[in-house]
Amino acid sequence: MLHPDGSGDLPICSNPARDHKTIMVVENTRDLAAYEKTGRYDGVYHVLHGAISPMLGIGPEDIRLKELITRLEGDVEEVIIATNSSLEGETTAMYISKLIKPTGIKVSRIASGVPVGGDLEYIDEVTLLRALEGRTELNKRTRTMNKKKVTSTDIARAAGVSQSTVSMILNRKYNVSFSRETIDKVEAAAKELGYVPQKRKTRRKARKRSFW
Repeated sequence: MLHPDGSGDLPICSNPARDHKTIMVVENTRDLAAYEKTGRYDGVYHVLHGAISPMLGIGPEDIRLKELITRLEGDVEEVIIATNSSLEGETTAMYISKLIKPTGIKVSRIASGVPVGGDLEYIDEVTLLRALEGRTELNKRTRTMNKKKVTSTDIARAAGVSQSTVSMILNRKYNVSFSRETIDKVEAAAKELGYVPQKRKTRRKARKRSFW
């Protein structure tokens, strides 16, 4: 992993004592520093220097994804996605998961203990450590969801919102004014989990019986 100025490898990633089979993907060096403070992660990092944001015109080609794929050609067993829990961070996490899936490498996401929309650099070390230790395997979660019917509860858990919010957004019943960010996050989670909307049953008019 290069210095932010591209001058060379960071000491962390060139240190032979680190676990080079585990790569944690973060948005910036501040997030890297936040996890280093926990003193419990001994793998290496990959800094994206940004996150995918269609609204800001930032696409996959604008962050360091090609470099990440190149690094995966080595002996890598797990990629931990530790992007922020913002809409941009979640979008980036989903994209990376789908990008790495064909390689067969384990892809995991830090647990939802990190507040929605929270930046890692401002979160305390205990919360970060719990999020790391409680990380979930994205590939496994997706396979499990595909085997069973995806519910609004599953989507709510993935999007970090309430079940009622998911229900209203998916059914286009905007009794409450939702932000564009919340709507996009719910729809993105539903798409990732393979949610299939239920077909509405059409009520058949009961035939009137004639009594003679």
